[in-house]
Amino acid sequence: MIDYKKVYEEWLNNEFFDENTRKDLLSIKDNEEEIKDRFYKVLEFGTAGLRGKLGAGTNRMNKYMVSKAAQALANTIIDHGQEAIERGVALSYDVRYGSKEFAELTCSIMAGNGIKSYIYKGIRPTPMCSYAIRKLNCIAGVMVTASHNPQAYNGYKAYWKEGSQILDDIANQISAHMDKIEKFEDVKLIPFEDAIKSGIAKYIDDSVDEDYKKEVLNLTINDENIDKDIKVVYTPLNGVGNLPVREVLKRRGFENIFVVKEQELPDPEFTTVGYPNPEVPKAFLYSEKLGKEVGADILIATDPDCDRVALEVKDKNGEYVFLNGNRIGALLSYYIFSQRHALNNLPENPVLVKSIVTGDLSRAIAKKYGIETVETLTGFKNICGKTNEYDVTKEKIMFSDMKKVLVFAMVHL
Repeated sequence: MIDYKKVYEEWLNNEFFDENTRKDLLSIKDNEEEIKDRFYKVLEFGTAGLRGKLGAGTNRMNKYMVSKAAQALANTIIDHGQEAIERGVALSYDVRYGSKEFAELTCSIMAGNGIKSYIYKGIRPTPMCSYAIRKLNCIAGVMVTASHNPQAYNGYKAYWKEGSQILDDIANQISAHMDKIEKFEDVKLIPFEDAIKSGIAKYIDDSVDEDYKKEVLNLTINDENIDKDIKVVYTPLNGVGNLPVREVLKRRGFENIFVVKEQELPDPEFTTVGYPNPEVPKAFLYSEKLGKEVGADILIATDPDCDRVALEVKDKNGEYVFLNGNRIGALLSYYIFSQRHALNNLPENPVLVKSIVTGDLSRAIAKKYGIETVETLTGFKNICGKTNEYDVTKEKIMFSDMKKVLVFAMVHL
C-alpha cells in the first residue's frame, strides 16, 4: 500500500498544487481515516476510464488526476503515429461539478502535445460524444461524466476511433503511460484560450448537433398508425437530456410532452433525486405526481449523461408500473423486428446482440423472425465491440440490448 501520510504531506506542502487544494487538505489534517481514504491508492484507469469522488487526493477526481489521465491518453495517441495525432480527440461533458473544467483541461493537454481537439460548446449527452468521434473522424474521445452516480462523484470516460468505449488493449496502454508519469509537473499543456485561438482546439460546429438529430430521426421505422396524441411525462433528472430529447420528440410530432419542472434544468446537486439513476423506481416520484396531474400515458426518465433510459406505463387500474431493462428490451425487440419484417426491410444476416445477463425473451422474439442472437459480456464496451466487428466484416447489427441499459443500433451507433 502507498505510504499515504507521506503522499498527503507532499500534496499539502507542494506549492504546485493550488491554494484551494491545499486548504482542502489542511481541513482534514486531524482526520486519519479521510487522509487514508484519499491517498492510500491512485485512481486506476480502466475500460471505463476514471471514476471517483471529487476532492483533493490521488484517490479522488480532481484536475491533477485528470491531467495525468489526459497526458496518458495523449501519449497513447502519439504511440499510434502522426495520422492519429492529426485526427484528434472529440470531447463533451455533463452538468457535474468540475466537468467543464476537466474537459477544457483535456483540450489544453492535447494542445500541449500537438494533438487536435474538438469540444462541444456546452453540456451534451454521451451518445453525442460518440457521434462526434465518428463524424469528425477522430482517433479518440472523452466524455466527462459520472453517469448515474451521486453528486459527490465525477468520471472520465475514454473512447476510441469507433465511437465506443475503449477495450482492454487501449486501456492498458493508457494505464501504463499514466503509471510512468511521476510528477504532475511533467504534464504538457497550454492555456485553453490559447489553444482555441491557435486553432489546435476547436469548438464543435452546431451543424454536428443538427446532423446527429437528423440521423436519430432517420432511424424511424414506421410513421403510420402511430398515436402522437399520447401524453408523455419526461424527466432528464437535472442532467443533459432536456433539450435534445424534447427536440427529437417534437420533430417526430409528439406535442403533448410534459417535463418535470423540478428536474428540468441542470443541477449538479441532483437535489430532488439524490441518486439520479432512472433504473431505480423512486427516481420516478416526481414524474408519477406530474403524470397523474396531466393524465400521462407514459413516463420517461434519462440519467444525467442521457445514455440510459427507463420507463413507467399505466396498468389497467391507472397505476404506473416500472419497466425494467429486460421488459423494455423485449418490447423494443418485438417492435423493431415485427415492423421491419412487415415492411420487408430486415437487413441481410440480421443479428441481435445482447449481454449474458439480459433475459432470453428477446432471443425468443429474434428467433421468431429468423434473427441470430449473439451474446457478449456485460457492458456498453462489449456490445459495441461486436458492432465494431460487424463494421469491419460488413455484417449488419440490427439491434443491441443490455439488462438495465439499452442501446439501439441500426448498422452502427
